[in-house]
Amino acid sequence: MNDRSHQASFPEFGGDWTDQKLSVLKKYLNAYTTALKQLNFRTVYIDAFAGAGARQEEDAEGVQFIEGSAKVALDIANPGFDELVFIEADPDHIRGLQDLVSVTQAEDRARVEHADANAQLPIEIGRLGGNDRAVVFIDPFGTQAHWDTVASLTQYHGVDAWILFPVGTICRLMPVREKPQNESIRRTLDLIFGSASWQNLYDQPRLFGEAGRLSASAGVDAIVALYRSQLDAQFEVVADQSVSLRNSRNVRLYELLFVMTNPSPPAQDLALRIAKNIMENV
Repeated sequence: MNDRSHQASFPEFGGDWTDQKLSVLKKYLNAYTTALKQLNFRTVYIDAFAGAGARQEEDAEGVQFIEGSAKVALDIANPGFDELVFIEADPDHIRGLQDLVSVTQAEDRARVEHADANAQLPIEIGRLGGNDRAVVFIDPFGTQAHWDTVASLTQYHGVDAWILFPVGTICRLMPVREKPQNESIRRTLDLIFGSASWQNLYDQPRLFGEAGRLSASAGVDAIVALYRSQLDAQFEVVADQSVSLRNSRNVRLYELLFVMTNPSPPAQDLALRIAKNIMENV
């Protein structure tokens, strides 16, 4: 009997919205590396909540292993990234990432960090310097990504980032009729927004009708708008467009947002044109 106890386990999740997310990422990474090909930059990809690198799905022919964000980044070629960093806290997922790096023969340029991304991502951004240019993918499971982690990207002037904002989960944490009373939920929301600014949503009658009553329909747009306004105050550039990722019941799960820390107008113009084209055609 083969002993499979040491082998990595792959999560069973995803759907059309996951395919959309990965399609945006793949197209941007290809365009990014192509655009920088003739320039004297060292390119870095950082996956802040990398998961196992692949996901497991079952169809009529049996179990299929579908690429995740780490596999997408490792497969970028001609040119590929000079350095790839995959940050993950789950030990089982770490084994999957390590196997993926080995299978793709990327040990000389890919590094797997077993850590909480909220602690490790600021460290990785702090390591950037000189001619480094980086793409960061912040793809949390639920409410994992803290605001301070997102804001840490501004430590370095050469970062483009795609941020998956968990608006569906946040809506479930915010009751329609009154502010949440549970202290754990309130702390979670404070970490996501970096403050208690989310509480102001309950005091805006023009957005939510009766003051103190959060409308479920208007609330989704208002939550995204609040988060976007905080990004606008922190980053050099926040794309006007974003991608709403929905499940099979048309429930909005995540908002995929694009930001930049680069102050260079030509760099901003190029990146925004690429990102806009991708988002319009996803």
